[in-house]
Amino acid sequence: MVLESFQVGTGDVPTVLLHGFLGSGRNLRSLAVAWTQADPRRRILLPDLTGHGQSPA
Repeated sequence: MVLESFQVGTGDVPTVLLHGFLGSGRNLRSLAVAWTQADPRRRILLPDLTGHGQSPA
């Protein structure tokens, strides 16, 4: 199974943010944008966990 995910930033420090029980990766997009603006070294990955957002159940 392939999970849908979003990436914000292009830095060398990968950081994964996981959404809550009823959420999706998109819920954290504004936080990820702010974080990469404050620290351009970061590349934030926002996966949709199984059955959430655009990922299959």
